[in-house]
Amino acid sequence: MYKITSADIQQHGLKATPQRLLMLKHIKKNKHISIEKLFKAVSAEFPSISLATVYKNIDALLSTGLIREVSIVGGKHVFEVAKGNHIHFVCTNCGNIVDILQPEKLVSDKVMKRLPGKAEAIELNIYGICDSCRHAD
Repeated sequence: MYKITSADIQQHGLKATPQRLLMLKHIKKNKHISIEKLFKAVSAEFPSISLATVYKNIDALLSTGLIREVSIVGGKHVFEVAKGNHIHFVCTNCGNIVDILQPEKLVSDKVMKRLPGKAEAIELNIYGICDSCRHAD
């Protein structure tokens, strides 16, 4: 995974502020982060930043495609750095989210043939108990 730079933000038409760079750093580091955890992490370095400013910057980063919002059933939305198609495995016990790359290889031909059109992206969450939680007993 590459390092996010000011140029990455500027190429997407946004001003590369220290707050945006820090937000992207925390999103990348945590892989999947809630707005509350992101606010806590960013406000540790920028105590005067408001939650409204974090939301405003999240909206700006979402609109450029630099980050994506992931909806988790029964949970809060989390944010991740945008990357290619992938599936999320969500542990219903600990809440950990793991990316599974190349979902087009995992989705069966039967499913793909039943689509009423051509798939352009695959967005799927699979819920279960992760190996760490299964073996914790």
